Parts: sequence; C-alpha cells; structure tokens
Amino acid sequence: MGGAPGPHGASPDYGYSGGYGSVDGGIESSSMATKTFADYLNWLKRYAWIAVLTTITGTFYGFYLFTITPKTYQSWTSIQIARVKQEAADVAEEERIRLGVPAELQATLEKLRMPRIYQNVASNPLFANRPEVVPLSRRYVLPWEPFLAKKPNPEEKPAPGTKQGPAAGDLAGMMAGWVSVSVRENTNLVDIFAAHTNPEVARDVLSCLLTEYEKLTAESIAGSEENTINYIVEKCRELQEGIFKIESSLARYQGCVDLSKRIETTRIAIIEMEKRYLPKWPDLIEAKELLALLLNRFSTELAQVIAGSAEEQRFWKENASVLAGLEGEALIAAQLRTVASRASILSKALETEQGIFENLNTKLKEADVTRGIATRQFEIIQPPTLPGGPIAPSMNDIVGRFSGGGFLLGIACIFLIGFLDPSIRTVGELERDARLPVIGAVPSSSSKGDGTKRELVLLSRKDPHASEAIRTLRTGLTLLGDSEERRIFVVTSSLPGEGKSWISANLACGFAQQGERTVLIDADLRKGVLHSTFNLSREAPGVTNLLSRTSSLAEVIHQTEIENLWFVPGGGKSANPAELLGGRHLGTFLADLCRDFDRVVIDTAPLVPVSDTLPIAKRAQSVIMVYRMGKTPRKALFRGLKTLRSNHAEPVGIVANLLPRVAGRGAYGYYYGYHGGGAIDGYVSNDSK
Repeated sequence: MGGAPGPHGASPDYGYSGGYGSVDGGIESSSMATKTFADYLNWLKRYAWIAVLTTITGTFYGFYLFTITPKTYQSWTSIQIARVKQEAADVAEEERIRLGVPAELQATLEKLRMPRIYQNVASNPLFANRPEVVPLSRRYVLPWEPFLAKKPNPEEKPAPGTKQGPAAGDLAGMMAGWVSVSVRENTNLVDIFAAHTNPEVARDVLSCLLTEYEKLTAESIAGSEENTINYIVEKCRELQEGIFKIESSLARYQGCVDLSKRIETTRIAIIEMEKRYLPKWPDLIEAKELLALLLNRFSTELAQVIAGSAEEQRFWKENASVLAGLEGEALIAAQLRTVASRASILSKALETEQGIFENLNTKLKEADVTRGIATRQFEIIQPPTLPGGPIAPSMNDIVGRFSGGGFLLGIACIFLIGFLDPSIRTVGELERDARLPVIGAVPSSSSKGDGTKRELVLLSRKDPHASEAIRTLRTGLTLLGDSEERRIFVVTSSLPGEGKSWISANLACGFAQQGERTVLIDADLRKGVLHSTFNLSREAPGVTNLLSRTSSLAEVIHQTEIENLWFVPGGGKSANPAELLGGRHLGTFLADLCRDFDRVVIDTAPLVPVSDTLPIAKRAQSVIMVYRMGKTPRKALFRGLKTLRSNHAEPVGIVANLLPRVAGRGAYGYYYGYHGGGAIDGYVSNDSK
C-alpha cells in the first residue's frame, strides 16, 4: 500500500484557474498593519545571517579603503590677535591691547577665509611648476571610485614647455579646502591648520598664508583710519544737535515740572487743613484759591510747551488715548503724570547721548594721535610646523564607519524582507491574523528522500514528531463535541499545495486507530490524489459516480487495509464539479454515511481557485483550514476565510502545516518553530497537495 501525500503539498501547477486577488477590509486590513515586537524579533533571529554578512563585507571594504587611501599630514601654526597704539605723540613705547571681543576674532577668521588671500598664495612662485602641490586623493573614497579612477602612468612625461600643476584659480580653491581655522575658547589665540598628502606643501601653504594675511591687515589699517576719523567727526556733530534739542525740550518742560511739584504740595496742605478746620477757614480758602491758580498756570504752560515743538505735538498726539474722555481734575491729574513721565524720558535720553558723545570724543583724540601709524594686528606664537606623522587615514575610523554602515544596512534589509514577506511564519502570528485558534501544528519532514515518497505517518516510525502532531490534532477535534455533534470534518485550504490531502488522510487514519468507524472522502473532483494512497485507479467509482447516479453507495465505498477505515475516491472526471456537489444528492449521500460511520473526513478543493468546497462546508459540523507556514501568502488565507464566513461556514480552527525544525534542539526542535523560532528551510517537498 502506498503512503499518504506528504505534508509539503503539491507543485504550483494544480490545474485550477483564478487567483486570490486582493481582499478589502476585514481580517487583512487590521492584521497587515499590526506588527508586534515579537515579529521584529523573529525577523532578526531568522535573518541574522544577513546582518552578519553585510557587517563582515563592510569591515573588509573599510579595511580595503584604508589601504588605498593616501596618508594625510597636517601642519599647524598659532597666532595671537593684538592691536598696537600710542598714548601720545611723544610716547615711543608700544602697548599691546588684547582683544577679547568676539566680533574682532570673527573678523580675523573671515579674513583668513577670503578668496583673495588664497589667490595670492596660489600665485606665489613657491608653488609654480610644483607637481606634488595637488593632493593624491581625498581622505575617504566612494565605493566605486577605486575602480573608475584612471591610474597615472609613471613613465609618461609632460611635453617641453608645458606648465605642470593646476591653474592658479583652481589651486586657490583647493587651498581654501586644505586650510581650517579655529579660535581657542576664552582667548585671543587663533589656530590655523593645513592638511595635505605632502607635509612640506602643508607647511609652505601656512607660511604663505601668514605673509598674505599680514599684508592684508596692514592695508586695512592704513585705509580704514581716515574713514574712522571722518565717521567719528560726523557722528559727534549729529550727537551735538540731538543733545541741543533734548536740552531745549527739557528746559520747556521744567516750568511744568516745577508747577506740578507746587500743585502736589498745595494739595497735601489742603488735605491736612480740611482735617482740622472748617470749610470757611481763611487759610483753607486761600490754599484752594492758590491751587486753582496753579492748575490754571499749569494748563497754560503745558499748552505753550506743546505748541512750541513739532516733536512734542507728535508725542502728545500719540498719547491722546490716555487723556481721552477725561475732564476736570481727572484730566489735570493725567496731564501731570504724562509730564512727569516725559521729563524723565528726556533726562535719560540726555544722559545717554552725552555719554556716547564723550566716548566718541575720546576715540577721536586717540585716532588723531595715531593717524598714519600702520601697526601689526597679530603675533605669531607658533610658526608653521613640518608634520612628523600622518593624521589620516584612521583605520579604526574607516573600518568602524563601514562596519556600522554594513550592520545597519543588514538590519534594514532584514526589516524590508520581513515587511515584504507575504506569508505567515509563526503560530502566534497565524492566530492573531486569522483570528482563529491553531488546533494543530505539523512540523516539516525530517527525511532526506527524493521528495516524492508519500506515507501515512501514523503507520510509520520514521517521523515521530509528525505522528504526534496528528494525534494532537485528532484529540483537539474530539474534544470539540461528541461523535453525534461532530461527525463530519471538512479539510480545506486556500490554495493548492498546502498539504490538506495529507492532513485529511492522516486525520482519518488517526480516528480509525482509536476504534472509530471512519470514512475518508476525496471530494476534490478536479485534482484529487488520495486514490494513489490506497492503490486505487483514478477512474475508480467514487463521488462523481454516486452523485450522478451511475453507481450506488456500496460500489463507491472501498475498505482499506487499515482497520476501521474506508475510502471514497473522487471517481471519474466531471464536466462541472461545482454544480455536481451543489446538487440535491449530496445531502442524502452524507446522511447515509453518518448512519454507518462514526467519523466522516472530507478532503475538498482549495477555496480561492474554485467554489467546489462551499456546498460541502455548509453541511459539515467542523471545517478545518490548513495553512502552509512560510509559503502561502496571507492574502490567500484571508480570502479563503472570507469565502467560508460569507457562506456561513465558520472554521473551527487552523492547522499550521510545515512548521520549521530548529537544528540542534533535539526531539522537540519543532516546538520552538511553533512558537516562532527558526527559519522555514531545510525541509523536503513531497510533491503532493
């Protein structure tokens, strides 16, 4: 007797038409967007070799770049920014004033970066016809540059009269890239660095740079002194005019200020006398008359102040909102406050302008004394050095960067593969996405045969793990209900090649081994394979003959060599299996079998390509969905479940077929695959469905 189909399913060429297409909403839309930490961890475990491979590749490539990258040397010089001045014409001794102003240091940095300086440096005869002035290469090389770069021919010599090296303009731009400038924190020291593959060129660039910078500063001092004096003189004239205007306005307000003080004193006196004397007391009456007179004089004086200056008219117009709607004493009180505020503002402005004027006057005197004296603004603390050793390339830096980049690239590839993987690889993910319990988990085959052998694992001792999985599935289905409630079991899948026929045959064998009269029906009328398991011809009388009334029930039921197990093959070919299974004879056929057998196991066609399974699923008490782990697209699973549910045939659970075996974990290796460990690889395809 031949064996049952293996757990790996059939080849893709199953003979069905159609595809699973796409599924909108429902299970797919919710599960496809949900990824848990366990999913990412499983991806990392499964494809860790990718990260290892990319990291090793990056490490070797970084080391290769280190070996081909020319050494870079760095020359260094340090200058101290200072300014020279003389206190008087008869003072010969110089005093250096340290500049701690960030603006001055920033100006120095900008001058050292000016293209004009580097153009003068590049035009220096020191760099004329000097071939080594151009560096060999950059510190870092792009991956493809070593292969595309044209290697120089050492035997090739320039033609006579040909100028060697780049043009002065190009060389100036390159020199600006070699030089870097920085300021030491909280000091007036400036460090200048030049990096080059030739240490002598780096030193010479800094020497010429300092020379050109000294020329530039001397020119700027000589040319800017006259402009500075002219600016100070003009500014002092403007300040004198402003001070005169402020003093005039303040003098006009002084009368109002004096009146406001007398008004305040008179009011205080009136308040004190009202507390002690009657209203007709002569001194009280006289004080009130004096207050009225003072208020009248204040109003007159204020009107004259406002009318006497356009600036004051503008000020009171801008503050008109403060006085709007006020009358009588309230208006006078508001005017008094405004006058006091205006006088205070003018006083402060006068003090500020006078302080600025005095400072500029001092500067003017100093500038006049030092006019025409060109001074050096910096001092060389450390002359340009000749580098003793290279500063680059750094093997740790290059190898570390490329190793880290390779590792990150590997992680990105792992996550990309995980997101693009259309299948489901762990039981936890299967339960979560399908929203159904996994009632059985069958490991992949451990045999190393030619991939074509078929066998019933319950009759063989070659794969005890698969046998135990079938027994667990049988026990789980038995616990769903007694034999009267759960008699008909329909086994189906979404696509061909998921191993449903193998599950059906072994499940029926399992029921039979525990003493239950079991009949196995091959209801896959298009590409059924169970007939070969029991050494029957493809044309043997079966389901199609019975439903078309060309054979009786007794003629289509075949007893197998296994005790308590009978088999009904698919029978001859049918022009339209879906209509044949959907006819009125199917119910009678199943009812007759239920009277004679304890368990009825039906192997059906895949759900997505054809609709043959639906008439049978509606009449079954238990529909079992088989899913091939790591192979079948999850969209196909969702489409198959949606097809069942839309026809009121809710599955009782899913069988996770072909769980991975994890090497090195003994007899329970597939247990770890059940919970998400290991990769789907190394198993044997049995070339059946």
